[in-house]
Amino acid sequence: QHALFQSSLSSSSSTFTIHLIGCDHVECQTEKDLRLSFSPLARWMKTYIDNKHNTTFTTTTSTTNTYMTFNTNHHHNSQQQSTLANVQKIQLVLIGPNIPEVAVKRGPIDLLSPTSSKNDNTLISQSPLKSCTVTCQQCLYHDHITTQPHLAIAFNAGIWGYDEWKATLEYMMQMDTRIENARLPFIITAYTLQEAQDDADVIEECIENSLLGNTRGNGKNENGCSSNITTPPFAIKRLLWKAEINPFGSRKKRVTTTAVEGRIYHENGAWQAWFMGK
Repeated sequence: QHALFQSSLSSSSSTFTIHLIGCDHVECQTEKDLRLSFSPLARWMKTYIDNKHNTTFTTTTSTTNTYMTFNTNHHHNSQQQSTLANVQKIQLVLIGPNIPEVAVKRGPIDLLSPTSSKNDNTLISQSPLKSCTVTCQQCLYHDHITTQPHLAIAFNAGIWGYDEWKATLEYMMQMDTRIENARLPFIITAYTLQEAQDDADVIEECIENSLLGNTRGNGKNENGCSSNITTPPFAIKRLLWKAEINPFGSRKKRVTTTAVEGRIYHENGAWQAWFMGK
């Protein structure tokens, strides 16, 4: 939820689309799983849109200035603006090769679907936000996704450890359909700050390659990206906020059989965000 403000999202469209990349059975094996995972977000966005209809939300944070116009990147206190006042529909699309077939066949689930309560039905009908639907697609992001969302998120992605992410990053950097004349905000979480920093190395290098127009097989590391670990200025300009501890991550320690000695793992324990697209 906080990430929506961090990335200063806005939309003049009546439909707001979020792509959740790399999901699997954990989030969507059953309808109950879906609702447990994403109903809080749906309710929060409904409340926000209801309360701020036709107004602009302004907040002050102590992280990166993340205006969607992509012009500035200051690491000091800055005002951020976000408005979703025109949004009537929210689409959450779960995407990943390990999405179960049953989730794909289930079809759209409306997280704001009316209950048997007459009062709930009245509240939905009066709200500017009419629906928040979740659908699932079993595929690699770069193979089958042809439309750009307003926001992309990858939970506990492990970008540093999976070669498939490179093709996805390359694809996202080539997106040329700009929503609201802005690039695509991409938020990535990790189990530890160290893993988030490893993810950042891969992302930085792939952004550099894309912006320089490099091809495979020339000075690349094992991920197929540039072996240069120094972030160039034009890659820094793509940064919304650097890898850092996620204040909204789980406080419960995660048992990990492959854990590096001395590291403590948490679901969504660290996060970062970048602008993708041409």
